[in-house]
Amino acid sequence: MTTKQLIQDQLETLDEEFLKEIYLLLQVFIQFKHQQRKLVLDFPVDEDDEPKEIILESFKQALLEIRRGETIPLAQLWEDIN
Repeated sequence: MTTKQLIQDQLETLDEEFLKEIYLLLQVFIQFKHQQRKLVLDFPVDEDDEPKEIILESFKQALLEIRRGETIPLAQLWEDIN
């Protein structure tokens, strides 16, 4: 079974609200990957930037928390912002 098929099978088990959140996460991931390539190709390294290892570790931690279900609904993120 291909990775695409595995993902499609898993998506079939999810409700619409959860699928919307996954879609948003996918968009963020795609943008991250695109920006990462662009940054590597187009910009010199800035000494003030976080080291790549720290950024990747933070991203891995975020994905792990998502897998564990340790998430906050997107709407809740904006509740206290005026």
